[in-house]
Amino acid sequence: MAADEVARLWDAHVRAPFPPTLRGAEIAAIDMVLLDAHTAGCISSWLSSGGRLGAWRRAAIASCLAELNTVLPLLTDPAQAAFSAPIITRGCLALTGGDTNAVDVRSCR
Repeated sequence: MAADEVARLWDAHVRAPFPPTLRGAEIAAIDMVLLDAHTAGCISSWLSSGGRLGAWRRAAIASCLAELNTVLPLLTDPAQAAFSAPIITRGCLALTGGDTNAVDVRSCR
């Protein structure tokens, strides 16, 4: 169930255009393109490995989620927030092995 949900959200994400206002943008000293790319790589790996992440990718996605938690409240453009907020859900699902009760970044461990 969780893998299907992450796959559905992932499909929507890769079809969505990256907000032009985030290209080349740094928010709170965080490069938004790199943050999206790193998070996407971890989620893609999670999906292709049947819902498993190695220690390195678990640490990487936890770092990405912390950065997303930092930048999300600072996004003023609704299109930026609409693009970025669902990444937290996908990342949490991947980090927690699909635990749908832990989709809030503050409760992802």
